[in-house]
Amino acid sequence: MKRYNKEKIKIIIEEIDLPKNTKFLGYVIHLPKNDEYLFKTDEKALLIWSKTPQNAIKFKIYEKACDIVKKFSRGDLIICIVLDIGKQLATIPDHDAQEIIKIHQ
Repeated sequence: MKRYNKEKIKIIIEEIDLPKNTKFLGYVIHLPKNDEYLFKTDEKALLIWSKTPQNAIKFKIYEKACDIVKKFSRGDLIICIVLDIGKQLATIPDHDAQEIIKIHQ
């Protein structure tokens, strides 16, 4: 089962009052202390960061993003859902998105 199906995404979009035509793009990895998003990685544990989610790696599968976080995080990385809201992208930390879903179940 997907972590976020269409119904769950719709609940999140409505709850935070995003445009109705908002599209779910996947998941990004965020480094909150620098407010940066994972842009590139390789097998040598090199992580390259971007200031914007537009340039970030967008994971279609949640577990793949989790694998990267488990491999490289020292408790400092979080997974966010990324939404296309038209002229820009919005990111919502996964734990916040999960709380929104819990409230509506």
